[in-house]
Amino acid sequence: MPNNNGYGPQTSQAEDGRGDSEGRQQLGSEGGGIGGYGETGAAVSLGLKETPSDQVSTPRGRSKSLNVKGADNVLVPEVGTASYHVALASGSGEAAADDLYMEGISLRRGFAAEFISHLEDDARNLFLFDDDDFAEDSETAPLWPDKGRGGGKGKPRLERKVSSRSQAAVSRVVVTFLKSMVGSYILYTPKMFQNGGLTASILSLLCAAWVACDNMIVLIRVAEKTGKNSYGQLGYAVFGKVGQLLVDVSLVLSQLSFCSSYFIFIVLNIPSALPVPPPGSRMEYLLSPNALVAMQLLVYIPMAWIRHLKYLALAMFGANVCMWLGLILIVGIDAELLIREGPEPVLQYNPDTFIIFLGAVVVCFEGIGLVLPLRDSMEPHMQHKFPGVIRVAMLFLSIVFCLFGCLGYMAYGESIETFVTMNIPAGHPVGALSVGLYSIAIMMSYPLQLFPAVKCLEGHLFGAVRQRSLLRKWLKNTLRAAVVLATAAFAMFVGPSFDNFAGLVGGLCAVPLALVYPSALQLKMMGDSMTMPERAWAWTVLVLGTFGAVLCSWQSIATWK
Repeated sequence: MPNNNGYGPQTSQAEDGRGDSEGRQQLGSEGGGIGGYGETGAAVSLGLKETPSDQVSTPRGRSKSLNVKGADNVLVPEVGTASYHVALASGSGEAAADDLYMEGISLRRGFAAEFISHLEDDARNLFLFDDDDFAEDSETAPLWPDKGRGGGKGKPRLERKVSSRSQAAVSRVVVTFLKSMVGSYILYTPKMFQNGGLTASILSLLCAAWVACDNMIVLIRVAEKTGKNSYGQLGYAVFGKVGQLLVDVSLVLSQLSFCSSYFIFIVLNIPSALPVPPPGSRMEYLLSPNALVAMQLLVYIPMAWIRHLKYLALAMFGANVCMWLGLILIVGIDAELLIREGPEPVLQYNPDTFIIFLGAVVVCFEGIGLVLPLRDSMEPHMQHKFPGVIRVAMLFLSIVFCLFGCLGYMAYGESIETFVTMNIPAGHPVGALSVGLYSIAIMMSYPLQLFPAVKCLEGHLFGAVRQRSLLRKWLKNTLRAAVVLATAAFAMFVGPSFDNFAGLVGGLCAVPLALVYPSALQLKMMGDSMTMPERAWAWTVLVLGTFGAVLCSWQSIATWK
């Protein structure tokens, strides 16, 4: 019978049964296996329990296809017995216990061949096949593959009150949340502070972070009440198809705008970090906007065809390293300039462009679309910690954005460029290194930003089917390539008008997602149980958010250069 998840060789029950019986005979009657005991002796001495094969589940992180088929009983180490504690004391902790667990349930002949088959299938599935064909709704899929978290299919038999893997999952959630919130926009914060004024920008940024954090927690409470695990599903459950359409359109447009900003960052920063090339030279052509966009397309389109986030893990790790190293170098350059020459004259409040600043500042904290998928990816017994994780992460981000914006604005004053890296003198070795590192981080982050948008589009355009099709996959690949080209074309259209672009994205997408929709969902679903102050606050956020979205959008379009 084929494996449940479609991986591995299609072995028959007879073959599996033969392999298991031979393995158990070697373990018991031939004196092989664990400690040279017979079958019963090994079970008694090591705490192994004879368990029907249909009741055996694999530990978290192991392939479901390794379950034994065709054998009546298998030997499984129980939690708390000698075999379990010996494994924990061997130096590898939980991993060793899991290895012993697997040793009891995977004694069959074809293990090596099956493992190789997994690698071959992963290589084939990298660009062509994904699991969406077998999912009822791509929007309900977890952010990371389910590996036995909490009741249901794949639940591990070895349970711990305190699990190192649970702690690792929390750390992974924190890192992913921070990475999704810190992109090219942090390099734009000094320019934002110029648009708003130093004091007004600090106060507004802290206020926006607090309101955005509060609405993220509101969204979690509404999700718990409705039982939905995605923003779009909440919109549908509360307001029907119109609600889902509004949420999905805002999410897709916001993610695609971030992708366009990546093109803009590379086009504006790479030439400014390098010495000016001779006129008419080949280097001058390579550093032109058209050439830089074309080179990015050669990288982004193949990366957009990757079907699973797990294949982007190495790229995300590299992006995090390059991004933080680049930020540290930029902060060092700004601090050195401030110490050497002192701060430049700055405005405390800028009435001319403050409205555009308000729209852009909300974009800095527009990570609400990831809140529910990240929470759903955590262990059920750890999900109660997620609101605390959000609060700590948002506090950290607020401090980082304020410090970065203040340093850059005070270092360069009214001469600040769109991205602070553009103020670094051409040919500056540390400046060129920082721009190079951040450009690498941006390029490796592009598919992660594109992923939610294309998954949403594919869900609406292709739906879900129960049969794999190579034609269907290449249609999806074509859609992904077209979306990448669209983000490039929009970046070329925006050009140097990034201030207005950021304000427009904030007004049309970020403000509704972060302020308007959560308050509307809360009032609709939980209005009867809310206190009077809670209802008053929700209505205040809803009304001011709607007014701010319209005002920011109008101001950004009216002053477009």
